[in-house]
Amino acid sequence: MSKVPDRSLWRALGVALVLLVATYLLMGAAMFTEVAPPIRADAVDYVAYAYNLRTHGIYSSQPSWPSDWRGEVKPDAKRPPGYPLLLAMFLDGAPTNQFVTRVVTFQALLGILLVALTFALARAVFGFGPSIVVASLVALTPHVVTQATYLLTEVPFAVCATAGMLAITWGARWQRVSLFFLAGIAFGLSVLIRPTLLYMPVVLLPVVWLVTRRSASALALVAAFVLMQIPWLVRNELVLGRMNDPTLAIATLHHGSYPDFEYQDDPASLGFPYRFDPATPEIIRSYGSVLAHISDGFAQRPLRMLMWYLVEKPIYFVAWNPIQGVGDIFVFPVAKSPYLDRWEFQFSHDLMYILHWPLMLLGYLGAILVWSRRGSLCSPDAQSALRLLSAVFAFVLAVHIAGAPFPRYSVPFRPLQYLFAVYAVMWLHALVRLRAPKAAVASRT
Repeated sequence: MSKVPDRSLWRALGVALVLLVATYLLMGAAMFTEVAPPIRADAVDYVAYAYNLRTHGIYSSQPSWPSDWRGEVKPDAKRPPGYPLLLAMFLDGAPTNQFVTRVVTFQALLGILLVALTFALARAVFGFGPSIVVASLVALTPHVVTQATYLLTEVPFAVCATAGMLAITWGARWQRVSLFFLAGIAFGLSVLIRPTLLYMPVVLLPVVWLVTRRSASALALVAAFVLMQIPWLVRNELVLGRMNDPTLAIATLHHGSYPDFEYQDDPASLGFPYRFDPATPEIIRSYGSVLAHISDGFAQRPLRMLMWYLVEKPIYFVAWNPIQGVGDIFVFPVAKSPYLDRWEFQFSHDLMYILHWPLMLLGYLGAILVWSRRGSLCSPDAQSALRLLSAVFAFVLAVHIAGAPFPRYSVPFRPLQYLFAVYAVMWLHALVRLRAPKAAVASRT
């Protein structure tokens, strides 16, 4: 009699299948998507930094590669250096289509790595089945796939942030200070790509201590995080005379201050209300001026602003359409995309579109349920890890409620959102099973 394959083999095949689907979608999109043009909007800054570093040895966002450019390359710190340094690895001279292809292919590989990290993250707290579901959802998400085709930070940032979350999950489960140190490195690297998590250690320091009861774990995370920032801060102080440039932070607060992302309810301003506001130059002068602008909004329309900040912003943050983009799953316009003409891509798009809002709402619910003492589905160590992840998720949401919750900013946190969504389903299912026998007994009495 032939031997039946053991469970570990079937599990390995399941993981391989998910990664194969992720590879097919990500590499297919990388090869057959044509962004027209690929270097536009934020991508101009990132490529300019990379080009100026390679050509002039200066970290500057001025696009100096056009042959008719005659300006002076001046150093700045408007954007952190992580992504430009990545682009500089693939750049040799002026940016070309070949350069874009190399970057997009590499980002597709990072997308595959993101799916693998997601599975590992879920597996640290769940059984095999739920973990495969979480990883599959990330692999099928069209926003993750299309973001890899742009010269934007979403996918590299997602990989670093998910690696950090995996490290704190392992650290909480196995009580290893070294893993919290690695988490600090990963989170610190993510901040050098995009500053979303800049102040997260302030939140994680007490939460890690409360959950693990080990001050060494919390201090190791913060120490590693700070060490990752020091070279960048020292460079800014030496070159610019200040440690950071608040331009983008001020702009984020400003962009998120208009309800429904519209200036005076004008649909023509959707996504770009600040361009329609004649007071914008005065508002963005400083933190004080932008906070005064927000305060004036609350004074003039308190209920509308409360609804915007407390209810609508969390909904916008996880919306399907990008708001600032061409629509659906696309941020930049595309001349070609397999999502436009290939059935398998369209099928995955339609499936995730149907599941989108249930998953997003369940994700919010699951992030709350992990703090419940009733109906725990995991071991105490896994539950502690889930609560740490919930604290990260709460911080991310708070940052975007305070600032601009453009939906594309939530894409790097899809692994976390799906993980909590699956947890919510498991929790509700367990609750129904628990109450079913009680209801049967009550009906017989």
